[in-house]
Amino acid sequence: MPETPTFLVERLKVEGEKMRAFFAALSDDQWQKVVCTENAEMTAYVISLSDADLQKAGRHAFLGITTLAEMIKMVYRHNQIHYRDLRVALQK
Repeated sequence: MPETPTFLVERLKVEGEKMRAFFAALSDDQWQKVVCTENAEMTAYVISLSDADLQKAGRHAFLGITTLAEMIKMVYRHNQIHYRDLRVALQK
């Protein structure tokens, strides 16, 4: 897969349009559904880990070799980015 600026720009456009189309097609009932239930499961998992568990290394698709703690941080940081994007979009 070529990672040229042109390729990446096209992927951003295509995926952005897919996302816009998906949200535009949602019904009022669908907007009311709870869709994020993984947080409770993730919280229960993380609270069960020891400090030593958090320092264990593994391979992340983008970070490469990193600790479990860093991978968990990526989960909530990823969500923070989406929340920020939603807040900005809703203020327009």
